[in-house]
Amino acid sequence: MPFVFYKENGDVINYINLLKNHYDDNKSPSTLRIPKEIAETIPSKILPYLKKTTDDQEIDPYLFEFFVYHKMYHQ
Repeated sequence: MPFVFYKENGDVINYINLLKNHYDDNKSPSTLRIPKEIAETIPSKILPYLKKTTDDQEIDPYLFEFFVYHKMYHQ
């Protein structure tokens, strides 16, 4: 299924491209690692919700994916 967004620029399209590239390589969601330059574009007030525990250093890939779908829906 095509994975597109109506806006060509912005953070959301970068998130989408990250997911597209990951899944195009037939990788599982659990192996997704969010690059630092992408993580820095996520609002700091949202970051705690993208981690399973407050001690986690990395963003949870499943929560990140849900975050991207949520952003697409609300834009």
